[in-house]
Amino acid sequence: MKTILLPTDFSENSWNAIVYALNFLEKEPCTFYLLHVNRLSDVMTSELPYSNVPK
Repeated sequence: MKTILLPTDFSENSWNAIVYALNFLEKEPCTFYLLHVNRLSDVMTSELPYSNVPK
């Protein structure tokens, strides 16, 4: 069984890549994982007590 990681930003191009991967590997037993990452804003991280952001 294959494990496939699909990074995505949910744009149209990204969805096309997901559909392509699903179609390309349709006959293979696979587990697909979607990865979407957002950057934390400075405001959000500066309020954490363990942050190294200068105040």
